[in-house]
Amino acid sequence: DHRDLHSFPTRRSSDLRDLVALSGATICELDEKALTGYISPQVVDLLKRAPADLAGTPFEQLVDPAYVENFLRTLQASRQERQIQRIDLKLLDADDRQVSVTLRVLALQDTLHGFSGYRLSLQPGIQAP
Repeated sequence: DHRDLHSFPTRRSSDLRDLVALSGATICELDEKALTGYISPQVVDLLKRAPADLAGTPFEQLVDPAYVENFLRTLQASRQERQIQRIDLKLLDADDRQVSVTLRVLALQDTLHGFSGYRLSLQPGIQAP
């Protein structure tokens, strides 16, 4: 039925939003310089920051300084190995409090432009008391 085909893009977009919400993860896209582009609304619960406030922010500014070097190494590994990399680290929320997360990163490659950025998922970790 052709009507189903016309609703596909709309359904697909809402399906993706549902999947992101169900995953419990915050999804983020960074450009090739690791500047924050898209970040899902779940970031409000995770870091007490609005997605619009993070647009254009270097993602490493959200990483606790003790973890920045490992974070940057993980980005580099995702580019070199062309597979998902995982790291447990701490981010800083709007009040500069540490937030434990499991970060997964995939370098985005396309045949026309080559490397174009990163896609991240941030899964809340277990918080120490």
